[in-house]
Amino acid sequence: MLRGFLNKVQIFCKEHLLWISCTVMITPFLLLSKYINPYADDYTYSYIANKHNFIEAQKVLFNRINGRFVTNAIQSFDIIQGKYAFFYKLFPIISIFLQISVLYFLIKTVFKIKNFKTNVSFALVIFCIYLAQMSKVSEGLYWWSTTANYQLSNILGIFFIISIIKIIEKNKIVINATLACLLSFLLIGTSEPTFLILIAGCGLMLITKILKTKKVNLSLVIILCFSFIALIIPFFSNPNKKTENIFSVFNIFKGISFSLVQFIMSFIGWSGLITFFGIILFNVLKNKVNWNDIKLLKTCPLTATVIFSISIVIGFFSGFLATGEILPPRARHTVNFIFIIGYIYILFVYLHKYDKLQKALSLNSNLLLIFLFIGSSLFMSSENTVNAIKDLGKGRAYRYDLAMKKRNEIAKEAAPESKIIFDGLNNYPDDNFPTTICPRDFHPSNIDYVYNYWYRIYWDLYSIKLKY
Repeated sequence: MLRGFLNKVQIFCKEHLLWISCTVMITPFLLLSKYINPYADDYTYSYIANKHNFIEAQKVLFNRINGRFVTNAIQSFDIIQGKYAFFYKLFPIISIFLQISVLYFLIKTVFKIKNFKTNVSFALVIFCIYLAQMSKVSEGLYWWSTTANYQLSNILGIFFIISIIKIIEKNKIVINATLACLLSFLLIGTSEPTFLILIAGCGLMLITKILKTKKVNLSLVIILCFSFIALIIPFFSNPNKKTENIFSVFNIFKGISFSLVQFIMSFIGWSGLITFFGIILFNVLKNKVNWNDIKLLKTCPLTATVIFSISIVIGFFSGFLATGEILPPRARHTVNFIFIIGYIYILFVYLHKYDKLQKALSLNSNLLLIFLFIGSSLFMSSENTVNAIKDLGKGRAYRYDLAMKKRNEIAKEAAPESKIIFDGLNNYPDDNFPTTICPRDFHPSNIDYVYNYWYRIYWDLYSIKLKY
C-alpha cells in the first residue's frame, strides 16, 4: 500500500512539479505589481504627453529622447495620473502573461507538441530562468518606460522567430514573410539589441545556406533588405551623437572588444542554470516528441553555435552603436531572454546529433525526480525570488507604496516652483527600500539629477531633495 502511494506521488511530481514550482515562483512577482509606482522616465514621457498633442509628442520624443518610435508612441500618455494611471499596476502582470504565452506558441511551433501542459511547463521554465537571471528586476518588470521597450521587444521577437521558422518550414511563406517584415519594423522601434540579434541571425543563416546549397532563400533576402531600410530610421534621432559613436574607429574597436568580453562573462554567468534546466526539459520531452521529425534540429551543431554566438555579440555591441557604452542592465535583460532560448536550442541540436551525449544526459525515473526537486529549489532560492518574497512578507513593498503616494500628494498640492525635501526611503523603519520594485531613490542634493529633474518638471516644482 505504501509503495503504491509513493509511486503515485512520484508520478504526480514528474507530471506536475515543474509547472507548479514555476507558478509558485512567479506568484510573488505578480503580487508585487500592486505596490509599484511611476518612476524616472515615466515622468519624462507623461510630462511631454501633457505638454504636446500626440503627433507633436512623437517629434519631441524622437528628436530629443530616443529613436524608439514604437515605444515612444505607446508611452505618449500621462501614466502618472488621470484615466491611464490604473494601467500602471497592471502592465507587469500583462507583460508576464504575454511573454509566457508567446513562449508557449514558440515551443508548440518547434516541437509540434499537442499536450497543453507540456508546452506551458516548457514556457514557464524559460521565463523562470529569465526571472532568476535578471540583474535588476525593478528595471526589468516594474518600470513602465523599460518594460514598454524591452519586455515588448521580447514578445515581438518571439513572434518574429516563429515567422522565420514557418518560412524555413515552407509554411504560408508570403504571409509569414510579410509578418516578419512588419515585426522587424516594430522591433527597431522598440529595442535595438533584440532587433540586431535576430536580424544578424537571419543574415548568417542566409549566408550559411548559400555556401552550403548554392541556393538563395528569397524570403529571407526580402526580410533583411526591409530590415536594413528600417534600421536607418533611429539614426535620424540625435544624429550627431549617434554618428560620432558609429564612425569613430576607436569606438568600434572598443565596442567589439567589450562586446566579446560581455558575451564571455554572460556565457559563464548564464549557461550553468540554463544547462541544468535544459537537461530536465530534454528528459521530460524525450518520450513525448519524435526527434527525427523536428527539422530545426537537423543542422550542424558547430554552425548553429557560431551563428548564435555572433548574433549575441552583436546584440551586446548595440550599446556601443547607440551610446558608446556597454548595455545597461535593463537592456541586457532582453539579450538574456534571447540567449536562454538560443542556448536551449543549441543544446537540443547537440543532443539530437550525438547519441552518446543523449545517452549520457538521459536520466532514469528516480534521478529525474531528484533533478526536478533541485530545479524547484534553485528557482525558489534565487536572489530575485527571495527578495520578492521578503518585499511582500516584511511589508517593504506596502510601505514603499504608501511613501510614494504621500510624496505625490505633497508634490501635487505644493505651490508652483516650491522647494521640497522628502524623507529618503531608507529613513523608514525596517528597511523600507524594496529592491524588487524600486530601482533607486532620488539624489539627496542634486536637483538636476535626471530622476529629480523630471519629477520636479512634471509637478512644476523648483527643486527636489532628500532628507538624510
